[in-house]
Amino acid sequence: MSEQRILLQVQVLVGSIEGQSTVRAVTMPLADGQVLATQSVLPAPEKKPPGPSPIHQLFDEYMAWGRVQGGKGKRAWSVDHETHVRGRLEWWIERLGVYQLEDVTLRQVEEAVQSLRGRTKRGETKPASGKTKKDYLFSLLAFRRWAADRDLIRIPDKDPLRALEIPDHQPERPYRALTADEYRRLLNAASPFRAEIYEALTLSGLRSGELRRVRASMLDKAHQRIILPPRSTKNRKVAMVPIPSVLWGKLLERARSKEPDEPLYTYNRQSLSQEFIRDLAVAGIPRDTAEGRASVHGLRDTAATILQQQLGADVATAQRFLRHSSPGITLERYTSVSQDRQAQMVEDLARHLCGS
Repeated sequence: MSEQRILLQVQVLVGSIEGQSTVRAVTMPLADGQVLATQSVLPAPEKKPPGPSPIHQLFDEYMAWGRVQGGKGKRAWSVDHETHVRGRLEWWIERLGVYQLEDVTLRQVEEAVQSLRGRTKRGETKPASGKTKKDYLFSLLAFRRWAADRDLIRIPDKDPLRALEIPDHQPERPYRALTADEYRRLLNAASPFRAEIYEALTLSGLRSGELRRVRASMLDKAHQRIILPPRSTKNRKVAMVPIPSVLWGKLLERARSKEPDEPLYTYNRQSLSQEFIRDLAVAGIPRDTAEGRASVHGLRDTAATILQQQLGADVATAQRFLRHSSPGITLERYTSVSQDRQAQMVEDLARHLCGS
């Protein structure tokens, strides 16, 4: 019996283009009764396309969105906030090492948060504070939610990151107000430049980051005030800050040697905080007391406390000075009541009620 040849056409995988398998037909001759030995062929691993990964592309879009309308009331992020968000997300992208934002797992995030480190005043590393961990977590979650809201990624209904525990981020010690005497001693102990910064922060109620963004062109000479645009303030609203005469003359003098868009004060906030601690020591002022810890940011507390307790300003006035969104924040955080004053208050109450 003559051998019959049977032609069998099979498809053979020859490659992959953009994730789609490509095949070609191959004609194979078989003798009569011969069985074709088949072997399963695994597809070639998908190759990542050149260029930035999707998570980097989303990051660029997110930052561009934030610069335009990422803040409260669809206002632009402040300069400081944009810097912080960028730094935190760049850290996350490098630390997680994922190609897609959707690939992030609960375990990866928890391990990354635990690896965060801070630095002591001596430059030694230490575990990051609860606030730092919270800030990093919130930056990642906000980025992820932004992408999901725009259908750029898909978050499952049972989102594994919901199991994240937000670290305790309450400050170890609350800010404390300096007394008027301590404030004057601080100014005398500091260099003229730092003394002027301390004075500007206290008498204007500006935050340290806001003061660094004050330009010569923002001085309203007709009304003796600083006008900060939304991008320069924490709440993304225009701020009109009245300035007392003792400080106004110093601001005008400084502005004379500056270009209109040049900052009046150039300093590093972290370095200023370290210098503040040294100035306290030189002035013989305790940094920590039963009321809390003295700090550069606490100079706002100093101003608000003196306004209320010694100058008779009401809560609404202190709130406006500090530019808080509600009087509750002013009362809770920035109007300290010393233990001596509390003791005096109860003595006054007893005399009023008991006549003794």
